[in-house]
Amino acid sequence: VALALMVAYFGWSFTVKARAASVGEHHPLSALGLLRRRDLALMLGAACAHWIACAPFHGMFSIHVTALNLPPWVIGLSSGMGVLAEVAVMYAYPRAARRVSPRWVLLAAFLASALRWAGMAAATSPMAIIALSLLHGMTFGAFYVAAVAFVAQRVPDTLRASGQGLMTSVTFGLGGLFGYVFAGTAYDWLGGHRLFAVSAAAELLPALLILLVREPTARRDNPRAGHRAPLTP
Repeated sequence: VALALMVAYFGWSFTVKARAASVGEHHPLSALGLLRRRDLALMLGAACAHWIACAPFHGMFSIHVTALNLPPWVIGLSSGMGVLAEVAVMYAYPRAARRVSPRWVLLAAFLASALRWAGMAAATSPMAIIALSLLHGMTFGAFYVAAVAFVAQRVPDTLRASGQGLMTSVTFGLGGLFGYVFAGTAYDWLGGHRLFAVSAAAELLPALLILLVREPTARRDNPRAGHRAPLTP
């Protein structure tokens, strides 16, 4: 079933079209120059820190639920409800983006994630864990679409794909690498509840970093892009 679905969405992807942009002449490593932009670098640091804080859930959730002697359906239902919340938030984001900048959506995602992990640090019942899974709409859904929109808003059209690639590498590459090593090691030392408490505290770092980001005052690099940035490179 999984293989059939993968083949289906691979074929479907060929129907997706995006507005073409002139890429101009750029060195293959031009994207690294984007790191000199203070606000973009702060956002990338915040995204990486957020993903590290999420690693205990992504890597240890099923182990934690099993250790609480809860039935396997708690894991499946929590995951399913989380995905539904994520899709709902992503669907609603384009309308919300007309009124709220990506910076504030990211801040809300980090604070909601801190609340989620604090709840996980105390939750022991199936219904509490399932209810907390609804915050996945903020932890991943709001975070991801706002991060993509932030990059599209802050980099030139000619480097948009490179900027999105840089965001993905820093967030899921570096953040995933350090996050999963941290989560596995810390779980053995702290156990599930205290590990989630550490995650809740760790979410305050990306929240602080995103508060240091300034709102854009001019679109010198990308004058055609407005407040509502496209979600695809």
